[in-house]
Amino acid sequence: MDIFKELKTHYFISTILYTLLGIVLLCFPKITTKTICYAIGIILILVGIGYIISYITKDFSNMYSRYELVIGMSAILGGISIFLFSEMLLSILPVLLGIAVLLSSIIKLQRSFDMLRAKYSRWWIFLIFSLLSAGLGVLLILHPFTSVLITIRVIGAVMIWNGITDIITGIFFIKKIKEFKQDMEAIDVD
Repeated sequence: MDIFKELKTHYFISTILYTLLGIVLLCFPKITTKTICYAIGIILILVGIGYIISYITKDFSNMYSRYELVIGMSAILGGISIFLFSEMLLSILPVLLGIAVLLSSIIKLQRSFDMLRAKYSRWWIFLIFSLLSAGLGVLLILHPFTSVLITIRVIGAVMIWNGITDIITGIFFIKKIKEFKQDMEAIDVD
């Protein structure tokens, strides 16, 4: 599998998981927050182990996999930290998720400008997606709500929004890249 297909697969899997987690948070806010923290910790540890195994088993000539060991170790340390400091994490969870949504919206913003540069006529839709996502991220950062249930529901709704817009943006971005590659190949043939 080439690197483009592998990145696309990882992107869509993580986006779908992100959206599903948002649905769970929105629909089942009474699930204890400690359970959510522990589940995230376990997932991080498993993902870290997966990256380390991938690093160990891949051929050395695959230079794009050179950061898998660092990513794996970081994920494991993050998972262990969640187990050790779950109370502190719960108090800053809205801010952390707000930062993650804000960073994701910056990526969407760049993609919207990439689509503008690729002459996609509806690039502005993705600009709106990115700005709305940024607004929701800032909302989580500046106003971590007082009620845990409300906070969990708002975080779930923001995660669903962000996941859905990531999926839509990703699909159109990949489509435009393929069209651009085809256009470039057609120019090369001529």
